[in-house]
This record gives sequence, structure tokens and C-alpha cells, in this order.
Amino acid sequence: MSQIIINNHEINVVEYKGQRVITFKMMDELHERPTGTARRNFNTNKVRLIEGEDYFKVCADEIRTHKIVEISAKSHEDVTLLTEAGYSMLVKSFMDDLAWQVQKELVKGYFRAKGMISQKKEIDHVTRIRKAIALHGSALAFNKRQGMDLTQARLKAVSTVKEKMGIDLPKELGWQPQPLAVQERTMNATQIGAELGIKNTQVNQLLADQGYHTGLRDAKQRRVWKPTNKGMPFGRYEDKAKAHSAGTVQPWVWYPSIVEELRPFVPTPA
Repeated sequence: MSQIIINNHEINVVEYKGQRVITFKMMDELHERPTGTARRNFNTNKVRLIEGEDYFKVCADEIRTHKIVEISAKSHEDVTLLTEAGYSMLVKSFMDDLAWQVQKELVKGYFRAKGMISQKKEIDHVTRIRKAIALHGSALAFNKRQGMDLTQARLKAVSTVKEKMGIDLPKELGWQPQPLAVQERTMNATQIGAELGIKNTQVNQLLADQGYHTGLRDAKQRRVWKPTNKGMPFGRYEDKAKAHSAGTVQPWVWYPSIVEELRPFVPTPA
């Protein structure tokens, strides 16, 4: 049970039905009034108060079961819990300077503190969503510069945001699924080789010889192929899940039209 200091008194936070409340005892202690003062004021003004709005009457068994406040195990009386509205009405009879100070501290530092925390959480959430949208925009632009078509670029951007920030933007913002662009079938080097009757290694070499892609070395000194300006119209990058780990990769794949581009240059079998 969390605690708050009001008027140099340490009090437990008491909540009921989603809002903060106080007991007569808490009110007497905070205002440094004789025990029973708050209850007497309540009984005097009860006709002006609305149950369920200004106060709650809670049976002793419920108080003990849910550990709302500490009461004697032998107590069978209902416990009255004052809401902010009920407290504000009863405290009107306390006209001393201390009453004004305690009321200010109690309203701002106790009754409304929960709402302020919720508001801050909401602001923080909105800030994160804005950052996620910004990341999505930059990722989308980057993916398009890498040669991905719009559909692939969008999917990859959403995946990037979810991977880096844990935010599913379409779900958070209610984005309607974008219609997938009609995409041409793609082929890798092995499939192209099957069409031309040669091995995939020969396909890669043929593509390089004819200027459609160029060979590079990655960080592990493995051969990778990058499309040239001549080759870009004949394929695209695709976003695919990694085979043995989390995340995705973006391999370059070719449209079937590349087969006829290469066919005239396939070596004739000896």
C-alpha cells in the first residue's frame, strides 16, 4: 500500500471503485481535529450528500476481504469512504487557515494525483507513437531507396518499427491494410539456371558478364551480388524472414524477363 505525506502526516492511499477516497479518521488526523469531528459533520450534512457520488458505505467484510483499509477483526459496522466531492463539501465547515492548506494539499497531492499519473502515461504513450511514426517514415524512404517496391517497403518499415520499438503501428493507429501491388513472379539464380540449362554459379557469372549485377564481399568475405543500374529494371529486393534466427533479410530477386535477356549469351554445350 503506497503512502503520501499531507500536512506532515503520512497516510496510506485508499482506493475504491477506481478512485481515491478517505475515511473520517484520516480527515480528522489531517486537519488535526478531535476524533469524531468529520463523522459529526457528515451526519449533520448527510441530507445534502449523495451516496455513490460523495461517499460510499462499504460493509466490514468487503473492507477486510479487499484490504481497503485496516479495521478491527471484530468490527461489523459499515465504513464510510469519502470521495473528493464529499470531502470538499464537509471541509467547508473548517474555516481555519490550516483547513485551507490541508484541503489544497489533499486535493492536489492525493485525490487528483492518480489522474495526473494517468495523464502523464498517456502523454508518454503519444510521444512514443509519434517517434514510431517518424521511424516508419524514415524506414520507408530508406527501403524505397534500396530498390524495394512500395508494398515491400511498407511491410519492411512496419517490421522495423515493431522490432526496434515494440509498437505495431497498424494496430495502434487502426491503419487499414494496404492493397498489395500486383507483383510479378520472381526467380533466384538456381531457378534461372533451370530455365537456361546451366548451374546457378554460371547464372551469376553470366549476369556479371552482361552487366546486370556486380560481385562484392561482405563483412565475412562472402561473395554477394548487387544489381547495377542496368539490372535494376529486371528485379527487386524482397523482405523475407531469416531461416534460422529472428529478423528479416532483403535478397535481390529477378523477374522472369531476365531469362530471355540472358538466353542469347548462354554457352553452347560442347
